[in-house]
Amino acid sequence: LAPKSATAADGAANADPAAQIIARDILGDRRDHRHGTGGVQIVAARVTDAAGKDTFRVLMGETLSFHVLLEAHEEVAAPRAGIRFHDRFNNLVFSAGSFQVGCPLPPLEPGQRLVVRFDVTMDVEPGQYTFGLGASEPAADQPNAGLALDRIDLLGPVIVGIVRENIRPFYGAA
Repeated sequence: LAPKSATAADGAANADPAAQIIARDILGDRRDHRHGTGGVQIVAARVTDAAGKDTFRVLMGETLSFHVLLEAHEEVAAPRAGIRFHDRFNNLVFSAGSFQVGCPLPPLEPGQRLVVRFDVTMDVEPGQYTFGLGASEPAADQPNAGLALDRIDLLGPVIVGIVRENIRPFYGAA
């Protein structure tokens, strides 16, 4: 997981990444099932492969990029963004966010937008995985505690495949 953040204003070199995310949004009707305080909301999300192609399919060990557009509805001094994956049995396979990987996000004022990108190497068994996206802020003085500002779950599925003629790099999760 390697989150990268950039404000929408930083997108001049990338032809407005916020507009690209909105145009290729994958949230669909899952946005109707969000929960959190709403201080920061997930506006749209997009999933791409290493070539920048929109997809939910990847081979074992390949990387998917999850582009998330956030918008503040209130002042948030230390926003965080995260992603989590569940297998077909709804077991949590992986979860991390900007705070865990040492990528602090800038403070947000109402109306400000921020694009966060998670590059995730899919070192998991072949199969289908749902994912969830979230925005939060710190709660109390506990490093592992947070206040959910927005969460949208059951997105996808991401389908991880293999090339049957090739030797698998591993079995299980790496």
